Order: sequence, then structure tokens, then C-alpha cells
Amino acid sequence: MFSVVIPTYNRADKLKRALASLKIQSWQEFEVLVCDDGSNDDTKSVAMSFEKDLDIKYIYLENSGGPARPRNFGIKKAKYDWICFLDSDDWWYQNKLTEVAQKIQAFSSDIYYHDLDVYSVNENIPCSKLHSRDLGETPYIELLAYGNGILNSSAVVRKKSLIGVGDIDENKDLVSMEDYDLWIRLAQAQAKFTYMPKSLGGYWINDGDHVSANSLRGLKCRDIIYKKNINVLSPTDKSLFQQSFDLHLAAVSVDNKKIVKATFMILSILTKPRSLRLFTKALKFFKVILKEYVKLNLNKIVSYEY
Repeated sequence: MFSVVIPTYNRADKLKRALASLKIQSWQEFEVLVCDDGSNDDTKSVAMSFEKDLDIKYIYLENSGGPARPRNFGIKKAKYDWICFLDSDDWWYQNKLTEVAQKIQAFSSDIYYHDLDVYSVNENIPCSKLHSRDLGETPYIELLAYGNGILNSSAVVRKKSLIGVGDIDENKDLVSMEDYDLWIRLAQAQAKFTYMPKSLGGYWINDGDHVSANSLRGLKCRDIIYKKNINVLSPTDKSLFQQSFDLHLAAVSVDNKKIVKATFMILSILTKPRSLRLFTKALKFFKVILKEYVKLNLNKIVSYEY
């Protein structure tokens, strides 16, 4: 029923934890595809140590610099109808697949996803929670305007739907947001989304090798997504998406001490907001900018800008 696709690169110890969580799943009708993006540690031996306990395949690929290519390869090799995404440093709780299987039987959707507990230092005690969100009646616009609402290691996607929208984008400038781009493309193709508001796994954040985007990389990723979608939107939706992009650009400007630029961008949103949600987010961020003004004197601000 399920094909679990795990891209990995030099995370043998974390991979072991992820595979151990699959070994104890209460629902056992699944295969595992470990797609190794050119590791030079003992990833292969860790994967094959579960050969007696799991229907597991180890696939070695030349390094591509990101998870998109190994994920695409795993999707193509998967034999079941449902693709489960799992990052090698995350893991699932024992009832994850059982609960998803029950949802699949109860609701006709193409994508099922849920929350994850956050762990740092101690993998037995969560320190916080990451929430996905319900994408409502217009998931395409919801994702574009309000950001990623799906945690990658929670997602279970119909293989037919994935094939229908083509490969995950392997552009290296999209690393860390290639999943967000995929959800947008699926939503544009009218895929149906079902949110399960509960934590069914762990998300690990305490490693130096954890892939996360800094502000400039995030801006580059969003710029690619912006250019892919801006010209296919209606004028109203285009304006909403533009303000969402400007809000992110304002945040990047603050990170780079360009406070005046950020202020003008936020004020343009506050004076002509395209939605109450964006207005609220912009207002909260305006308070952040005011704190920055307190920290920096006018001369410093001018020097940063010019």
C-alpha cells in the first residue's frame, strides 16, 4: 500500500533511527526505498542491517547536492500507490501508517499530512511542535499567499498525482523549498488535500547538517516560485501573491539591516492590504521593524541603505 521514500546523505546514525521507527509500525504493508545521494559513510550497511525486518531497497546515486533527485528516483522505483516522504533525520510514531491508512479509507484525497513534534538534544522529549495547516477550499492560492503548510516528513501522496505533475524540481537554487514548490504544483493540478491535526512523528533540529535556508537562500527560492506562478494568476490573486512576496522580501531586508526599505514595503501592505491575514502578519512585522529602529541610530540606517 505504501512506499516510503527516504533521501539521505551522510546521515547513517540518523537513518538508523528513522528505519527503527518503520520497523515498529503497527501497519506493515509497505516498502522502504533508501535513496543515497552519494554518501561516503556507512549508510549502506545501516540500511541493509534492516533487511530482515523491512522490505527495504538501498539505491546509491551520484551526489546531486539536494534531496530532489534521490526522491524522484525513489518515486519512479516505488511499487505501491501511495508515496510517503520521510527525511532521514526524522522519524514516525508507531501508529503513523495505520492512521493514514484509516484516513485514506474514509476520505478521497490525493495528499494526507499532519503535525510533527520537534526534538532537540533529547530524542525522547519533544521541545515544541510544528503545525501543518488546513489549506481550505483554494489550496493553490492558500499556499502561494501564506506559505508552505505541509511538513515534508508528514506527507503521503498518491503516486498517480505525483507522476501527473512531473518530477520534483531538481534546481539547486530550490533546495529547502522543493517540497513547497511540489505542493503548489499539485494544488494547481486540482489535487485534494487532507490535513490530520495531530503529531504522528518527530522532527529533529539540533544538527549542523540539518538543511535549512538562510534568509537570502529563502529569497532566491521564493523568487523562483514567484516567477513560476505570477503570470498564471488572476489580477486579484496576483496582487495577493505580490504582497506575500513583498512581506518575505521585507523580512530579508531587515535581516540585512536595510530597515528603510523594509519599512516602505510593509507600509505599502498596511495601507492597501489584500487580505486580513496579510494585514495582520504585516502589522506584527511592523512592530519588529520599530524595534530595529530603536537599536540603530539614523546614521547607521542611512549607511546600511546607501
